[in-house]
Amino acid sequence: MISVGEKIRQIRKAKGLSQENLAHDIGLSTSTICRIEQGTVIASGETIKAIKMALEIESAPLLPGESEGYKERLHIWHKLILDGHLIEARQLQTGLADIQALPFEEDLVMMYQLFEVSLQLAEQDFDVAKSTLTSFDIDKMSRENMYYCYRNMGWLYMSIGTDRAQEPLGYLLKAYALQEKPDGSLCYRIARCYNRLGQPFSSMKMLEEAYSAYGDSKTITVSLDLDNKMALNCIDISDTARARQILEKCLASAKSISNDRYIAVILANIGLAYAKDKNWEIALDYYIQAGEYCNASGRNDLEIVYYKARCLVALRRFSQCKELILSQKDMRYYSVLFESLKHMMTLRESASHEYLETVTIPFLVGKRNIGEALDYCEVLEGFHESRGSIKKALEFAKIQRDIYKRMISPG
Repeated sequence: MISVGEKIRQIRKAKGLSQENLAHDIGLSTSTICRIEQGTVIASGETIKAIKMALEIESAPLLPGESEGYKERLHIWHKLILDGHLIEARQLQTGLADIQALPFEEDLVMMYQLFEVSLQLAEQDFDVAKSTLTSFDIDKMSRENMYYCYRNMGWLYMSIGTDRAQEPLGYLLKAYALQEKPDGSLCYRIARCYNRLGQPFSSMKMLEEAYSAYGDSKTITVSLDLDNKMALNCIDISDTARARQILEKCLASAKSISNDRYIAVILANIGLAYAKDKNWEIALDYYIQAGEYCNASGRNDLEIVYYKARCLVALRRFSQCKELILSQKDMRYYSVLFESLKHMMTLRESASHEYLETVTIPFLVGKRNIGEALDYCEVLEGFHESRGSIKKALEFAKIQRDIYKRMISPG
């Protein structure tokens, strides 16, 4: 174990100070500083306090037993970050950054840096976070720091990766294998990845673990996130009754905190549950309500607009659908889906059902949007059956079976 005097010497040298500099700053003789560093003199509490101030490490652990207390403060900081209390996290960071001046506390320094990356990720400063993460040598980390590193890598690639499910899932599962106790937010992120991969059963299993890990410590927003994701998985497996039950509870919670963003998302998800049951009129009403909450907050959610248009097509209100689609300018991801709706309105034309077959369904399968992929397969299966094209109808029935097999594949 390194003595206090040796620690002072290492910090002093790392800061480029001589014994004379330090002695002058705290009003002691150079020989006294020399004896403190050699361990022949035990510094008083006031002297240690003065030395820490002179070395600008007031909040860093120096004396025996201080490291554990500092580590607890690090974990409190990290929890603030994960819970989204970013202003408080930035304030607390000021009293933690001194650790970086301690060359003998490699594990704590690295933990501090990894938690700082978590803060950068929460603030969406992805370039800086990526630069820091890729500079680490994971093989030289402690098991605990390796866990936080893999966790952050998963978080990063969920946010910026070209494959926003498979690649981050790999990192998150590595973290999952290293965790010392169940981590609710980690399980939630893994569940999101499985959801993006079109594996609702694996996602639901992880959500159950997340519920258990959080226990009674869940905030309202954490509960809303977990419940919404669980409801979406229920919709994917056609358990729409359970989905609506969960979402109605969510809606009451979101309204209790007057959170328009959550209210809009929940209303849209309730609409999705009704759309899954082909209750298009009720679904449309929920999407309209969701859109109103989005507009009130100055947002235009293309997903909600798309599903409104999808309901209008199913209700054969083609003129309203066309007007809605034409009002959209920046469609991005939804450009294929909006184009698909145009072809749904002219399904009997060969160019239209061919577009849905060769563009829409492969696009949705590639994006693991299983609900929409199954919906379009069902439409085309019914269309070809009505025309007596049994062979073609069977092709779409097979695509649906393949999608269901992927849904139940083990995570």
